[in-house]
Amino acid sequence: MKTVWTTARWALPAALALIALALAAGACSPYTPPKNADSEPPLEEKIPVVYKDLDLKLYVHVLALKTEKVNGLLVAKLALENKKGSDIQINIKAKWLDKDGFEVVDSWGERPLMLKRSETVSQEFVAPSPAVETVRFVISEP
Repeated sequence: MKTVWTTARWALPAALALIALALAAGACSPYTPPKNADSEPPLEEKIPVVYKDLDLKLYVHVLALKTEKVNGLLVAKLALENKKGSDIQINIKAKWLDKDGFEVVDSWGERPLMLKRSETVSQEFVAPSPAVETVRFVISEP
């Protein structure tokens, strides 16, 4: 009877130590990034308007997005509607992309915009360079 008690007394701590060692060994394994074929491009490259906050997607609707070349510069017009029963403060950033898909730096950065309750507003954005071919918009909370 004494042998069973001694074995049982050491079995639980030994099993816990073995589990802890296995978890530690798995946590120390090196990170391997996904292969390029498995990774996906960011949403900004696929969708013309990206919402950084889910609440904004529910209440700030994009009614229209039009682009045209004026005097060699791309001009983008964006119509937004506030579907919320109160005012919403948002930021809009235009990401200008050249023919290769690289971002062209815009000195404006993010534009703050106050959308009044049930209001529809239009915003116009002008490309910073003639090299710009496309535009993407990022809408976020301040």
